[in-house]
Amino acid sequence: MKSRPLLFLIPYYVTVYRYGSFKIVFKKLTTELILMLPLLYWHFQFLYSDIILALVYLSLGYLLANIILVSVYEIQYVINDIVVVKREDKPSIRSYPVRPLFVVISRGVYSLVAVCLMLVSRFDVIRVFVAIVLLSLAFLLHNIQKYKLKRIYTFALIRLTRYLFIPLCLIDSHHYLLYVPIVFMPLLFVDIIQAYEYNLKKYSIEVPKMDYPWYYIYGIFLPIQLMLIDWKYIIGNIMIVLFSISRYIKRCLKRKLISKNAS
Repeated sequence: MKSRPLLFLIPYYVTVYRYGSFKIVFKKLTTELILMLPLLYWHFQFLYSDIILALVYLSLGYLLANIILVSVYEIQYVINDIVVVKREDKPSIRSYPVRPLFVVISRGVYSLVAVCLMLVSRFDVIRVFVAIVLLSLAFLLHNIQKYKLKRIYTFALIRLTRYLFIPLCLIDSHHYLLYVPIVFMPLLFVDIIQAYEYNLKKYSIEVPKMDYPWYYIYGIFLPIQLMLIDWKYIIGNIMIVLFSISRYIKRCLKRKLISKNAS
């Protein structure tokens, strides 16, 4: 993917560069937001009687926590691609059109500014530092694994700490935080399967690609989630199931229309 060096100043651009597609990154971020938003909303509505004030603090907190999250993530990406890759048994070599230190410093500055703004806005920055430490430890555990196959399990830990990051920064209730793994259960399942497929390919082991529609995956986990937590916390999951079903129906109708016109 060809890129101008100055674009690497933009948060999330390293992520887009690694994936090679803005569309893929946007889809992942949108899915995370849809799943996380109901949990954050009900928590902030409980804290503030004024809904407008709750939404303002939710939006501000989410934006700042997200900047810190992506900054930590992209620093770890650079460390993995430049340093850790040298000791892997099946390395994925990546080169950057900018100096890696340029990315690390810019993301460090973004994180520092975001933490200061959260402090001024009276968010609990101690929780932010705890979230940063947990995510960094997950990456450290992942990076010390020399063999790709072992990274399947540590990758799942990275994803879990990623999904916990923003709620941990913004939610001061352990009760709500316990809901996060339940809400993200389907997405964690998909992450583990995709990591399994990706790492086995490094050893030239062909595996069938998981290509199930989202309504199938999220639909399987939905009854389990409904038994564990209140439905209002998994509105995002329900929306994804309904949206996926509507897309499936639309495709079926389109096929029938094409076959009818052809005949």
